[in-house]
Amino acid sequence: MIVHLRATSPFRKVKIINKAINIIKKNNNVSSLRSFQKTPYSPFKMWKRKNNLAIPFLKKKINGKEAHSLGRQILPETFCHTPYVDIIKPNLTIKKGTMVGKNTYFFLIDKKNVSFIDIDTEDDLKRLRNSYKKK
Repeated sequence: MIVHLRATSPFRKVKIINKAINIIKKNNNVSSLRSFQKTPYSPFKMWKRKNNLAIPFLKKKINGKEAHSLGRQILPETFCHTPYVDIIKPNLTIKKGTMVGKNTYFFLIDKKNVSFIDIDTEDDLKRLRNSYKKK
């Protein structure tokens, strides 16, 4: 088992990491565990730009209607991968040329109960520094 803790998310709770480790130890049918959070924006509402045309990012219909034009309350709930914790079983992932394998455990990080920061840009780093200056 390899526990991957990304440097861009330096503040974590040991209790949550241990919970993730225990989950993957108990689930022989999964090849990996990834942490997720609910997305603030639905990918069904996202668009690409091609020259001067707007192209729906996902061309999908739900109940026969274009998903991008439906109310967000009707659209499926979506989640994005977070940098909180990833765990892989190398025999079922890396040695098979994949980072997640066939069965990835969905480990929800609820931002209402767990705070963390993902430092991907200079602005993220500035926000972090400013938050410490205020304390």
